[in-house]
Amino acid sequence: MQTKVKAPVYAKKLRARLAELRKRRAQALKEYELAVSLWRTNFCAWLRDTGQKRVDEIKKSELRAYNGKYAHRPGFDVNEFFRDAPRPPIYPDDRQIRGVVAVLRLLGISGQSAIHVGTADITKLFSDDADLEDDG
Repeated sequence: MQTKVKAPVYAKKLRARLAELRKRRAQALKEYELAVSLWRTNFCAWLRDTGQKRVDEIKKSELRAYNGKYAHRPGFDVNEFFRDAPRPPIYPDDRQIRGVVAVLRLLGISGQSAIHVGTADITKLFSDDADLEDDG
C-alpha cells in the first residue's frame, strides 16, 4: 500500500530514526568490544585445553602433502582442527543506518514537496525487528 506524505515531515522522522539507530549502534559496538575480549580469553583457554590433542590428531599423510610452495596452506585440515572452538561474536550490522542515510540523501536531491511511501519501505526503515530487513 502506498501513501502520499510530505517530504519534510518524512525527512524529520527519518532524521530522528537515524539518531536513534546511531545511538543503538554505538552501544552495540561497545558490547561487541567486550564480547571480543571475552571471546579471546575463551579462545586462548580452549587452545590451552585442546591444542595438544588437536595437533596429535593431525595425520602424517596430511603433512606429507605440504611442500612449502603454498605457505598459506598449512598442510592439514584447518576446519577440523578448529571444530568446537568458541565462535567469535558477530559484528553489529549497520544496513538499516545506511538505508536511512540513502533515503535522506535521495530526499535532499529530489527536492519534492510530497512523496509516495510504501508499507514495505516504512517497515524496512522503522522496524526494530532484524528479521524484516532485506539482505540487499
